[in-house]
Amino acid sequence: VLTVPMVYVGNLTDTATEDDLQGFFEEQIGGCASVQLKKQADGSIYAFVRFHDIALAEQALNLNGVQFGPNEIRVAPKRGHQMQPEAEDVPCPRGVCKLFLKK
Repeated sequence: VLTVPMVYVGNLTDTATEDDLQGFFEEQIGGCASVQLKKQADGSIYAFVRFHDIALAEQALNLNGVQFGPNEIRVAPKRGHQMQPEAEDVPCPRGVCKLFLKK
């Protein structure tokens, strides 16, 4: 569960623009509030996409692996903006939460 209506979008082409991503999310789930493109030192492009509410951001997570241009994009919660489960019987991806669940 997300705590803010923002996701990370990776594996973008070097020609991707903020307008391209806004159009993509408009077509797929009804839009987004804003897009911030970032460029890493190696030239790869990623983005942080903010939505009008958490429900839309969670819908965006379902677009992980969807074709955007020539690439399959990666859509994930922005680091540090995902709630951690409170009980050990709740599954946690790759065991990441176990550090937070130790008593």
